[in-house]
Amino acid sequence: MHLCSASAGINTAGLQLTAAQLTTGYAEYSAQLTASLTVIPGDLVLRVYADGTPNQNGQFYIDALEIFPTAQPANASLVRASRAEDPESYDGLDGMLSVAENNGQAIRAAFELRERLYFVKKHSMYVTQDDGTNEPALWDDIGSFAARGDAVGAGRRLWRDWVVIAHRTGLYLFSGGEPVKIRRKFSPRGTRSIGSARKRCG
Repeated sequence: MHLCSASAGINTAGLQLTAAQLTTGYAEYSAQLTASLTVIPGDLVLRVYADGTPNQNGQFYIDALEIFPTAQPANASLVRASRAEDPESYDGLDGMLSVAENNGQAIRAAFELRERLYFVKKHSMYVTQDDGTNEPALWDDIGSFAARGDAVGAGRRLWRDWVVIAHRTGLYLFSGGEPVKIRRKFSPRGTRSIGSARKRCG
């Protein structure tokens, strides 16, 4: 698998695997396709092929390909959701939820409350809802949720009808309206423990 462009003379090494390196089960492989490109040629293509002569009845299966920038391998505003009634099945098209991708904030937490799905970013909240018909990528647009800028953040603890959100500025109680501050600002020592507390609460 590699990148190729006749007009720009690009023919990268990409990812090369011999048949002996492959297994009978699925495995994940990664490689750098190319160094940074200032201009992407119009004829740039990703070529995936098997070379040589496989054994009799030999077959190669590829389940998924993903190209991502190595400087930012994870999109902090992208949520992957499984298919309806199939929690172990993920789809790169139907299962993607983009949450305010260009606002410069990463998603810190997500929770379901009264059949609505909330996403907590560093200084904002967003909400969507399963429409009962489509896969996640086709649900109604993810809308912003009215909340003060300091009222959202990192960890969360979910009960049936409310959730507590931990932020450097304090603890906030959320039950569907505006988050209500229930604890004062954390001390510097306390903010360092929010991450470990979040893991225990999740």
